[in-house]
Amino acid sequence: MVGKTIVHRAGIIDGRLGTNSIQALCHALAAGERVVELDCIKLADGFGIAHDDTELELFGKNVRFSAISTSEFERSRILEKYSPITFSFLTDIAAIVPDFRIVLDLKCTPDELNVFLMYMLLNHKRLLGALIIQCYDRRWLEICRHYGISNVVVALWKHFGKNPTGDAAYGFAKYAVENFNVFGITIRWKIPGTEVETRLSETIDRFHALGDVYFHNQDIPLYQEKRLTAEGLNFFSAFSLGSLPAAFDPERYRSLHDDLAGMNDLEVACHYLQFGGLEGREY
Repeated sequence: MVGKTIVHRAGIIDGRLGTNSIQALCHALAAGERVVELDCIKLADGFGIAHDDTELELFGKNVRFSAISTSEFERSRILEKYSPITFSFLTDIAAIVPDFRIVLDLKCTPDELNVFLMYMLLNHKRLLGALIIQCYDRRWLEICRHYGISNVVVALWKHFGKNPTGDAAYGFAKYAVENFNVFGITIRWKIPGTEVETRLSETIDRFHALGDVYFHNQDIPLYQEKRLTAEGLNFFSAFSLGSLPAAFDPERYRSLHDDLAGMNDLEVACHYLQFGGLEGREY
């Protein structure tokens, strides 16, 4: 069985990763992806889609998002060219693409999760059915239950980061599976402080028995990720092979660039996605 992907931070656009932008999201949807992970931050008067440490790097603003209004956020540009995602935009997309699902990584405390869910109920209730909330411990789960949210991802890479396959992490995941609609269980690719890939851990099988396990923060070449996906592993990934240009020809791309001569078709395709597009290579 071929593995699945959750598109990380809206995916890739023009060779750039992690923009959380409208353009990247539309690119991912056009490539056939339907489950997309987005980061969510608190604004001065609501919430927006962005990562918590990219105000200056991506937005060019040396100011905290919590000081920016929703209208100012909407007028902002990412890397001076891309548009930020708003919840109004996501509501429109969910109406057009019924099987679209958003795995939301909220950059907030449990108390702020309360505020977010109330905000969604008051302003974007129609979108709640498409949201899958990443939950980091039982308190997050119970807050979701209080607001009638049952679709969750069990995120073991944060509070359980030091021992992502240990008994405490397993107990949390098992409790979630027994009480919620768990879309997946996310685990770091490597055991922190070691070079051991978590998928090779002796204790990983019991997590697979609970549900779909997605690997996160994989520091491996893209072609290896795609090979492992073909073998049945699931990933948080910024790349989809469906994102290749329609006219992409691996044989021609390989022949145009001497440094790719030893690559097979999968490796060549992955090279273009990971490097060639950003470098402006001819294909």
